[in-house]
Amino acid sequence: MLKKTNLPTEETPTDEPVDKTPTSAADDEVEIIEIEGMENQFGDTGSSPGDLQAQLEILQREKKEVHERLLRKQADLENARKRIEKEKREFLRFSGGELIRKLLPVVDNLERACAVAEEAGDANLQEGLRLVYQEFLDILKKEGLTSIDAEGQKFDPNRHEAVLREETDEIESDQVIAVLQKGYFYRERLLRPVMVKVAVPLRKEESEREEDPEEGSAGTGTDSDRELV
Repeated sequence: MLKKTNLPTEETPTDEPVDKTPTSAADDEVEIIEIEGMENQFGDTGSSPGDLQAQLEILQREKKEVHERLLRKQADLENARKRIEKEKREFLRFSGGELIRKLLPVVDNLERACAVAEEAGDANLQEGLRLVYQEFLDILKKEGLTSIDAEGQKFDPNRHEAVLREETDEIESDQVIAVLQKGYFYRERLLRPVMVKVAVPLRKEESEREEDPEEGSAGTGTDSDRELV
């Protein structure tokens, strides 16, 4: 009769080596020091809650200041853009003013020519000049030219230019007596002021002399009589 015997089994080798080296106390201390160093680096900053709150307030204040500066810069850019657009519109609106200003002497000469033709009594020439003058003036009016009324009005330095002054007590002071050269607006902007003659009050001596013309002669006679005596 056969006996069953237990044969020794062989352990299957593994690919990963098993480190069976026992760890010493020094290695454990080194590992603990490394862990504490990492905690100090990434964890505790060494600052108290009060310091952190102060730093947070500083950052928030700096953020607010930067935001306000950005808003001001944005507002300045917007204002500059609006100003440039306004200047561009005004330039396009009044760009023809300089050309029309150069044409005003032609208008003046046509007016003088019409007046000369009327004085000469040449009806055909007068009618021809009048038609040319009116057509030319209509074209300028369509472009924005308008004449300035001045005669009989109060003198206005913003639109009138006083070339002559006449002392009189028959007309209110600073009133326009006559228009020497017409003035014009171009699209609500003064293109050329009106040259006018303005009434001014009489000087006091001349006014008294006109009120009593015999007073001077009477005084002169008295002086001559005294000299004779």
